[in-house]
Amino acid sequence: MGKMLGEELVAHGAIDEKQLDKALKAQLVHGGHLGTCLIELGYIDERRLGETLAAILGVQHAESACFHNIPDTVLESVPRDLVEKHGAVPFRLEDRTLHVAMMAPKDLAAIDELQFATGHQVQPWVAPEVRIVLSLENYYGVPRSRRFLLLSPDPFVLPRSSEPRVAPRVVTQVPEAPVWDEPRLDESYSQEPLQRLSDAIDDVGDAMCAALDTGQLGCSVVDCLSLGLERTILFRIHKQVARVWDSRGFDSPLALHDEVALPVLEEPVFKLLGGESAYLGPPTAVPGDSGMYGQLDIELAATVLLVPVYVEDHLVAMLYGDSGPTGRIEGNLGDYQRVANKIGPALEIQALARKVRRI
Repeated sequence: MGKMLGEELVAHGAIDEKQLDKALKAQLVHGGHLGTCLIELGYIDERRLGETLAAILGVQHAESACFHNIPDTVLESVPRDLVEKHGAVPFRLEDRTLHVAMMAPKDLAAIDELQFATGHQVQPWVAPEVRIVLSLENYYGVPRSRRFLLLSPDPFVLPRSSEPRVAPRVVTQVPEAPVWDEPRLDESYSQEPLQRLSDAIDDVGDAMCAALDTGQLGCSVVDCLSLGLERTILFRIHKQVARVWDSRGFDSPLALHDEVALPVLEEPVFKLLGGESAYLGPPTAVPGDSGMYGQLDIELAATVLLVPVYVEDHLVAMLYGDSGPTGRIEGNLGDYQRVANKIGPALEIQALARKVRRI
């Protein structure tokens, strides 16, 4: 979707190629939707973004007026856990049809779940991520991340009380998240062999929470991932440079190669993300003798998996896996995203543990 949105905006003259490239790089560093990065950089306004999303997806655009003074009866028709889970805000109920603004209005599973929970026919509309996030906070009390505390292109929603809401200033640079201490690789640590990918994904959270340091944490992650991947590398990222955290499936112990340093914004393999939240597919247009493949001196893979890991809107790790030159990847993209979603909170636990030890 991100690549399609960027191409559509360039084709209609809303942004140029240089602006798109800068927004894609900002998205890789800070995560979120491409449209949010374009708004942060001042390249587009919310209305133009919403209209473009609506044209691409073939649904109606929920403009700002849709979010003003939403009746309590409409808001209460959808439980908070569901609106937060699906990035959805109900704003109108007509007869038995509930009109819902969504970040992903083509997500049929989400629509089915909303219809089952509400007993209404759901009519999905599209709205930019920023609008949805601020509306969820305003109406449901879902706290927004630090990124959205600093970004408010206009008065997004009318306050529910008589007290005026002060719009935060627009900021395009957010300080680096203090997640990484000096990671120590514990070569003595080993985990019991895992047999099945699905079982491993269910169990890896416990192993990550029990890890005594980032070395054990990384080991538990790659042990799990290696059940479905021929080759696995977990990169730690600090100041937009990726270094090997741990790995499996290689002739040499890549985790010990401290000299490997990949500039995140220039690495050809990482560019495969192309505005998406994850990537699973062929390494299209990635040179086999440059970037990561050149530094590690390994063969180009037939199929590549990439899942970024964010903490407080900062890229802190990258999950890389592949099928090897001729193999295949087991499981689906959602399986690996589940693992990646556990890494950020586990890193925060590690950071908190370091803080407690220093007190």
